[in-house]
Amino acid sequence: MKNLLNVANFITFLGIILAIWVNTLVFSSPELIWVVVALVLLVGLTDFLDGYLARKYKIQTQIGSFLDRLRDKIFICPLLVILVLYRPLKFYNGLVFPLLKALVYATLLIEGVLIISWIVGVSKRMDLSSNKYGKRKMALQFLAVLIWVFYLGLEKHAKNFFLMGLSYLAVLILLISVIYGFLSVREYLERYF
Repeated sequence: MKNLLNVANFITFLGIILAIWVNTLVFSSPELIWVVVALVLLVGLTDFLDGYLARKYKIQTQIGSFLDRLRDKIFICPLLVILVLYRPLKFYNGLVFPLLKALVYATLLIEGVLIISWIVGVSKRMDLSSNKYGKRKMALQFLAVLIWVFYLGLEKHAKNFFLMGLSYLAVLILLISVIYGFLSVREYLERYF
């Protein structure tokens, strides 16, 4: 069992490294967008696989939970900022981009509150396990980012109506993730206070 614990934590740690790499590439190397798409998929795979192993073999630990959340925050927070500031979706007309920008800011606010609740939980030695809303929120954030980078990869090759559909889908998914984010915050506040 101890080896499996090390494997689950190693996979999470690998996800942290991949998350840093994704953020670096999105910011500095737009020509490598398909590498970014592949890395985003790998980060998502590490998120699924480490949790699956930890639950299946009942080897969940505080350090594993800490690393999992750290990977999620390192992945999503800087990536959304980089995407909205430096790699925005092409469709600025209408409400798509302003709404997407507002949802990114709402996501960052939620993640900041979650980090604070996480610190409170650590300091009080409370349960740090993720809640059902947090898991859904992260899955939807991952999906929104995946659609966004996929959009960037297709930007020069796809028809405008297809790209517009992808941009609307990214906005809708991010909106639902914000709702789950608020529910997750509420659940942590109820747990800790």
